[in-house]
Amino acid sequence: MSDPGTVRSVLPGGRNHAKFLGWVDLAADFLNSLSTNDGTTVPVLFRPWHEHTGSWFWWGQRLCSTAEYEALWKMTVERMRDRGVRMLTVYSPNPCVTGLEYLERYPGDAWVDILGLDAYHSSDAGAFVTRLGASLGIMDQIARDPRKPYAVSETGMEGIPRADWWTGVLMQGIGEQRPAYVLVWRNALQTLKPGHFYAPYPGQVSQADFNRFYASPRTLFAADAANAFQ
Repeated sequence: MSDPGTVRSVLPGGRNHAKFLGWVDLAADFLNSLSTNDGTTVPVLFRPWHEHTGSWFWWGQRLCSTAEYEALWKMTVERMRDRGVRMLTVYSPNPCVTGLEYLERYPGDAWVDILGLDAYHSSDAGAFVTRLGASLGIMDQIARDPRKPYAVSETGMEGIPRADWWTGVLMQGIGEQRPAYVLVWRNALQTLKPGHFYAPYPGQVSQADFNRFYASPRTLFAADAANAFQ
């Protein structure tokens, strides 16, 4: 997380290029193995090199140049496509205040299918609502010309301590925008990481509010989506 040469090392000509492509091929083989009982290949949302406007991953903003990041993205996606992976690619920076900030490392319309956003609620609900709403507004404008869907590709509040988080915070942040989907992060195994969960379970303090969120005419869940395409 501190070496500014890591991305450069996996690009063509870098010392780790062949090793890296081998790893990508393994991922492609796994994705190509996913199928339904009747043998139909399952398409996937492929979201590489996320949260790149931060610097907590080796592809982060302070650890590689814009040109290196774009080259990494294109090389990865091209390799996946060459291996026949059925996928939609998702570009997902952190919250932004301008369109230029959102697109600063955007690899181009030919390489991105869905505009994403990773935004987490840590402590200040008001700030989260404002930041999420502003970012989605920017994405809505950017998505119109290439006619791409946009989504909240990661969000949540660890442990969901607020009883009305789903309708009182998340839905408020989304406002009148219409993201294609909203994905909350994982529920970790509690024996390994207690309190690290982002979706409620029976009896969890936000369960009743999640039920209200589920029942809202503004949300679609799996059963709703299946009916919508009948």
